[in-house]
Amino acid sequence: MVIIMAEHNKIGKIGEEIAVKYLLGKKFNIVERNYLCKIGEIDIISHENDSLIFIEVKSKKVKTFLEIKNLDYKPEDNMSYKKKLRMKRAIRHYLSFKKIDEYKKNIEVVLVVVFIEEITKKAKIKIYRNIIL
Repeated sequence: MVIIMAEHNKIGKIGEEIAVKYLLGKKFNIVERNYLCKIGEIDIISHENDSLIFIEVKSKKVKTFLEIKNLDYKPEDNMSYKKKLRMKRAIRHYLSFKKIDEYKKNIEVVLVVVFIEEITKKAKIKIYRNIIL
């Protein structure tokens, strides 16, 4: 059986791999990836001291990095109210499933935006910390 992946899904997977390498280079301790439950998905979960960091990755292919400034649509725009609500519920599910007392942990939500240049395949990354859910 051959599974054909849509172009935006390919870009998303590539972007997530780039984000993981970047975060590891920044000393993030990644404990889990692609946590999936019936409520939603968490792309990356990291642990730092007494904090749990839940990371959403958004990726976008661009012709050149110069295009980033003039985009009508930015990947971070996909962090809609509905997406934040699903993520919040998925985080609660994760904490419950793992039997983690959310009041004994600092919880941070981070958005990582990965721009992938079409020709060179190079990437630029933006990180938005402390996203409010």
